[in-house]
Amino acid sequence: MQEKQSVRLCRTCVKFTLALLAITVCSHFARAQEESTRHVPYLPSSNDTHTGVLRLINHSEINSGVRITGFDDEGTEFGPANLSIGGQENLLILTDQLEDGTGSVEVGLGHPVGSWRLQIESNADVEITAYAEGADGLLASLQETVQGEYGCWRVPTFYSADNLATSKLRVTNESGEVAKIKISGRDDRGTVSASPIELEVASQVTKTLSAADLEDGTSDITGSLGNGRGNWQLAIESDRLITVMNLVEGDRAISNVSSRPSYAVGHCWLGKTLANADRSIGKLLQAFVAPEGLEGTAQITPALYAAIIDETGVRAIAAEGIKKFGTTTEASIHDRLYLGSITKPMTATMIATLVFEDESVFTNGWDTSIQDVYGEFLDEIHEDYHEVKIREIITHLSGIGEYPGLWQDDPELPINERRQAAVLATLTLAPAAPRGRVTYSHAGYVVAAAMAERLTGQSWESLMRERIFEPLGMATAGFGPSALLDDENEPWGHRLSEDLEWNPTQDDWHVVLQPAVGVHSNMEDLGKFLQLWMYDKEPMLLNSEQLHSLMRLLFPASGGTLLDLGSGLHSAGWSWVPSLLGYGEALASTPGSNGNWNSFVWVMRDISRAYVVVTNSTLPDGHNGERHPSIWRVLRPAVNRLATSSARSAPPSLPSIMSD
Repeated sequence: MQEKQSVRLCRTCVKFTLALLAITVCSHFARAQEESTRHVPYLPSSNDTHTGVLRLINHSEINSGVRITGFDDEGTEFGPANLSIGGQENLLILTDQLEDGTGSVEVGLGHPVGSWRLQIESNADVEITAYAEGADGLLASLQETVQGEYGCWRVPTFYSADNLATSKLRVTNESGEVAKIKISGRDDRGTVSASPIELEVASQVTKTLSAADLEDGTSDITGSLGNGRGNWQLAIESDRLITVMNLVEGDRAISNVSSRPSYAVGHCWLGKTLANADRSIGKLLQAFVAPEGLEGTAQITPALYAAIIDETGVRAIAAEGIKKFGTTTEASIHDRLYLGSITKPMTATMIATLVFEDESVFTNGWDTSIQDVYGEFLDEIHEDYHEVKIREIITHLSGIGEYPGLWQDDPELPINERRQAAVLATLTLAPAAPRGRVTYSHAGYVVAAAMAERLTGQSWESLMRERIFEPLGMATAGFGPSALLDDENEPWGHRLSEDLEWNPTQDDWHVVLQPAVGVHSNMEDLGKFLQLWMYDKEPMLLNSEQLHSLMRLLFPASGGTLLDLGSGLHSAGWSWVPSLLGYGEALASTPGSNGNWNSFVWVMRDISRAYVVVTNSTLPDGHNGERHPSIWRVLRPAVNRLATSSARSAPPSLPSIMSD
């Protein structure tokens, strides 16, 4: 009965019964306003030789308040400074105005020690650009930072100390703990420094090191690079999340040279890059995109993507087939792929960062309940949900049904308000199962995300960017089908027609459900998230103990037993296998699909391997008399081929133990 009451959100629009035609749920393609948080990694103070310049551009039609919080080089928090910006208005703010509260700034930040980094919040689509203005009026952009991968930030060009211009390395510890940092250098002869420089940077503190500091050493760092020939490449390694900027200063101007071409992206110069990842697994996948298997169509799936990830990065990777049926554009290992239910572990991890890093948000930690968050709506919420805790929601033990209830949707509202409307409609319904029994629930993850939105004032999308994508360097991560990016180079999803032809489509679940199913990224960036769960890899988010506790949330805090395991062990969006074939703990995603894509992931935690398989299509239920044929005929066989290939170098073949 619950299923008939819930919104079936797959495909282009919501299907209603005739009795409910008056309720409108608008297209998921509408782009909603949302609370946004932007970051400026560096802005000169008014005492600097360069002038700091902020330019704010309001792309929306609404007037908006803007709140600016500042952090100086010692990590001291200032502000917030407040100002207003009209619809379609642009504002230019100089550092002295920001500090003193003049011009358009209503309340100033005050004066820092050193330079600024800024956090800027608004409830409209406000673009932020930041510059350093030289004495001659030339501007240098200050928003680019060095892209980090797997705990390493690589700087391909850093001037030596005898150069006329001065190279400076600006390092900010963004984490809540002391960061232990190592800096190695390679000169133009290819000689690597004998031992790395070591330093510690306290939480939220910024450290700036010149070329002379690195070559000669200083009192607060251990070691030095010495004198190299020519200029340097640098590798900065850290056990915590840091922001790195590569700056060059001359007599009259400053230049930000933090960005570099994609070729330069890699695990320093000693580790793995996509360029040297094993491509042989592509041969194992070709049978799935070959003519056999379907009569009247050319392929079992238009494209199949696969990767093997280890603790150092992408071990093997391949893409076979075409991006869009009816074209000849070949699938690429760089394609952004729709991840489906792999989104759930990402949402759970984002919530974990709030639980562990900010006690003011989920005030009762994992025991924060629905009534703690939605107290003013308890008269509307079914009484069986009042005491349900966030830990129960993300382990599918809450009793919440698979899909949300019907709600009145308004695409003009901010996305967090739209999501709250869906949540309240869901929580008015009677539970689909007793509390404590595993009931797989997309709607539960929408509820969990909405709780985080309500407590932080930020949208789930903003929280995911701030707490998952940016810290892990997942530059390709986003929301919804990647083909909606208006980039002809991104792949499309596909459905099989009645005459067995593939129909390309951009259809998706409703935007409100994205916390359960809606993230996309390329395989390399997905690998950065999967590495969090490998025991041999120091995590870039949270710490090992916190991640361990996140995976054990399905066990009652009281030490009691679960009412009913039902469909298996689920925690933090994963299906958890305590021991697999003698190779230790394993995690599996639920095969993820929006009806047009399919994805599947296995993570072998003890031996640091992850297997990724994604198709840009879905075979319909009942095809050849099979249930979920894409899972049984493509995803799982492909994973087993990866796990038995020479590229995996250790893990065994994986049995089909996942229930759908």
